[in-house]
Amino acid sequence: PLGTLMVTDLNEFPLALTLIPVPDGDVLKHKEDFIVNENLKRLGCSGRSGLKLQPPSPATEGKFHHLYRTSEKVPLYTAVIELVKQCQIALMMFGNLAPEYVDGLLCDVTEAAINDWWTETGMDLYNIEPSDSMLGPISVAALLGTLMGARNRLHAFGAPVGKDAFDIDNLTKGIGSFQKSQKLKRTRILDRQTLDRLHRVTAKAANAEGWTDAVKSTMAELSGHGGEMVMGMVRGREKGGIADIETLDIDNFAHLVTGERAKWLWRGKPRKGGIDDNAQSADIVFTTDDQGGHFWTSRKRSSHEDLVADRALQSSDRPGRPPESASSL
Repeated sequence: PLGTLMVTDLNEFPLALTLIPVPDGDVLKHKEDFIVNENLKRLGCSGRSGLKLQPPSPATEGKFHHLYRTSEKVPLYTAVIELVKQCQIALMMFGNLAPEYVDGLLCDVTEAAINDWWTETGMDLYNIEPSDSMLGPISVAALLGTLMGARNRLHAFGAPVGKDAFDIDNLTKGIGSFQKSQKLKRTRILDRQTLDRLHRVTAKAANAEGWTDAVKSTMAELSGHGGEMVMGMVRGREKGGIADIETLDIDNFAHLVTGERAKWLWRGKPRKGGIDDNAQSADIVFTTDDQGGHFWTSRKRSSHEDLVADRALQSSDRPGRPPESASSL
């Protein structure tokens, strides 16, 4: 009744699997420790040391911030999970990853999706093959930069998108609107055909140069306080191009990020809505597929469970008594 206890002889234990000691024997208590340490190992930040369910060392934390240029104002656990989750959201929007894998864990399925994205999209867009690890700084900049650039291009085209590329509801509406205007199949994802068409129709807007560049170059020849004042005024009015964010340079990417969620991760700018939607609170479980393989997936209630909950909520309502909220139920 307390569950299943698995016992094995270590001589018979498969060599392909790794033994990880669990402090206190409480797996759920150390779930975040596992996710963060596994992510850091796959991100190339923790060296060749074995996986341990304890907080990463200061050297590992420093290497993570150095490689990915994330803000040190964001707690390490939150930053690591959020970085992976943002990349997974981008892969989902490009049609390379199923939504149930957007959980902040850098798993084999996510790495395969990154490889697929480079093969189908990235290598043609940037004309290179990635030289870093599966989700190294180049891949992070390219993947997220392409997503944010697509949001900028949709906005320049006139599609109804939000200010944040991670505002998925508005982004999918904008993609659908663009696909409808171009008589494309309304997949509401940035598939290869949609992305190619978007880049073609916004090529002129992406390559447009503002007058501020010319003025700034002449101001650079001026000296003295007056010149510095004018330079500052010009820079204040200057806006980056809509495609500048589409870069392979993680430093350049971190400098150009837009949207509340990205600015929070890379610049430490506080978020208005808090961080309750990050992967730390994701309810993920280890389950099996129809082939007998194992994978992490989000635990989501079925429509039947929703119906039962709604009926229970209705039956609990009495005259003169306010209905209970779903969360309290």
